[in-house]
Amino acid sequence: MKYILITAFIFISTFSFSQRVYDKVGKFGVYHKDWALVEYQGKFGFLHINGKEIIAPKYSKIYHFNIDINGWALVEQNGLYGYIDNAGREVIKPEYEKILDFNKVKKGWAMVQKNGYYGFISNKGAEIVKPQYDKIYDFGEIKKDWAIVQTNGDYGAIDLNGVEIIKPQYDKIYPFGEIKEDWAMVSKNGNFGFIFTTGVEIFQPKYDKIYNFDELHKSWALVSLNGDFGFINDKGIEIVAPKYEKIEHFGDFHKSWALVTKDGNLGFLSDSGVEIVSPKYDSIDKFNKYIKGWAMVSKDGEYGFLTEDGVEIVEPKYDKIIKKGKVKGYINGHWEKIKKRKI
Repeated sequence: MKYILITAFIFISTFSFSQRVYDKVGKFGVYHKDWALVEYQGKFGFLHINGKEIIAPKYSKIYHFNIDINGWALVEQNGLYGYIDNAGREVIKPEYEKILDFNKVKKGWAMVQKNGYYGFISNKGAEIVKPQYDKIYDFGEIKKDWAIVQTNGDYGAIDLNGVEIIKPQYDKIYPFGEIKEDWAMVSKNGNFGFIFTTGVEIFQPKYDKIYNFDELHKSWALVSLNGDFGFINDKGIEIVAPKYEKIEHFGDFHKSWALVTKDGNLGFLSDSGVEIVSPKYDSIDKFNKYIKGWAMVSKDGEYGFLTEDGVEIVEPKYDKIIKKGKVKGYINGHWEKIKKRKI
């Protein structure tokens, strides 16, 4: 009689738990209310209390269901990870080398790694960002709703919708607003430019250096290229091409002019970006020092005068100019008076 009971138990167990004979059957309710973890040939699945096989043993590991992730359970198969839901459906196919915690970088998203590259999946089971980046940084480092991404040493950005706003192409992307609101400086091949908050390139990275706006001129920023200086404005326009070795402050010599140097010679630039006086003089003195409204200039060791309208009123021809009561110029061995005259 005892033998018959044992035989019957074995028969019921084998028959009711499906036609597969499992190596191990866990306790019901440990992972799921009516399910038991089963093992067959080193693989794991789930069996319902009614004997129905919910998930065939195919995973090398099944983690506990997590109520914080829709009640999903992490599964491992052939060294790759995915998720199943609490109905036994494979909501994320095991294809990732890593699945990081959900909500760590963005609510509802988890970073994943595939073939060494990183992307994102959502808690809806969708692949939001294809794994294609060497690295993905936290959102908000350069802009509230952007995350820096890196590929082959180049940087770009994705937004909160997973859209690639900026293709990885820059050596560095600086935070927005550091130099100008809604603009971010970018560098590429050692040169600098600007992008807008839409990802549009305002200034192609071509400058050796970009200085702060408003330092020399309101709404303008000094830029340098190959050692020469020019200006860009806050509308995205190159006002003055980089061609001067030096640009002084506006107003130092003339209310609305800046002294510029090119090829070692001096001239003037207006506050509208127009070259008022071509750089051709060795020296330019202050206006009104000798004659009101005029500035003494020199070229090749000879002296003359420039008006505050930018006109060379007296060509440089004097060996020397002095002011002793009256202004005189020394030429051809004698002194002659220099009087103010109209143009």
